[in-house]
Amino acid sequence: MAGRPILITIIALITILEGILTVVSGALVSFSSSNGFVQDVFSAISLEYLINEVSSWLGASLIIVGIIILVVGLGLLLGWKFAWYVAALIYFITLILALYSVAVSLATGEYIAVAALIPAIIAIVLVYYIFRPKVKEFYGL
Repeated sequence: MAGRPILITIIALITILEGILTVVSGALVSFSSSNGFVQDVFSAISLEYLINEVSSWLGASLIIVGIIILVVGLGLLLGWKFAWYVAALIYFITLILALYSVAVSLATGEYIAVAALIPAIIAIVLVYYIFRPKVKEFYGL
């Protein structure tokens, strides 16, 4: 197995940080639905119950996704083959969604498409990079 490429280390550490932030975000969303914050904000418009339920599910979902991202980041760092596959899938999905966002923005005449280009460019670079021979060799592919 080849040594870990330096950019994989950076990508893995960023992925781990993203996982931590997603778990914390999920915990904060869950906490905000259980401590009365949501009820205070939405009680005036009679959506209190619906918003409370949605934020509870959203918080739990974010925590689960965050844990998955943490595992993938650790796997990328340690050279786990499945982490490469999951990362490739995530990067492809990100690329498709970013390009879709750019297309919709351009079609509607909104100039937010410039901001949507940033994740598209990052996804293109990541997809290109993880398919490089040395990176694939590190993951045993």
